[in-house]
Amino acid sequence: MGGASFRLETQGDAVHANRNVTIAGGEIEAVSGGDTLDVNGDILVKGGKLRLTSPAEPPTKGALMCDLGVTIMGGDIGFVGNTGAEISMENQPLLMVSYASVKSPGILTLRDQDGTLLQEVNAGDNFNLSGFSCQEMKIGETYSIFMEDGKIADVTLTDTITRAKAD
Repeated sequence: MGGASFRLETQGDAVHANRNVTIAGGEIEAVSGGDTLDVNGDILVKGGKLRLTSPAEPPTKGALMCDLGVTIMGGDIGFVGNTGAEISMENQPLLMVSYASVKSPGILTLRDQDGTLLQEVNAGDNFNLSGFSCQEMKIGETYSIFMEDGKIADVTLTDTITRAKAD
């Protein structure tokens, strides 16, 4: 995929592929009642803008699901929902936050220390995990996650993949 832009809202899986998928550009926004991006192979993200949403229940459904693994080399990625994939990062970090309680649908935003908006994801269903990755994010910097009713977490990136817990 590259260069195209589309938005999907589905009750089942949003995008399903039976082979490896490379995303090199374009914009994909998908809200699903099942798996959002489900690939029977590898997912390679080189660029583009991805906004993926899947429900918190059942836990077997997820925003990023694949048989072999996800490699993110570039792009602007925001997701809410489970992941059923091994994720590796090249060139930019990934922040994954799990929440102690299930969050209600709404707009989830990621801001840097100066308050600059880096990402916005429409959480179309209840969720308990979110993930963010973009070129502007840097290890050692602190980022804030907000929903409409205020800040829900401050997280400092400590590694290429930072996993954090929030209320």
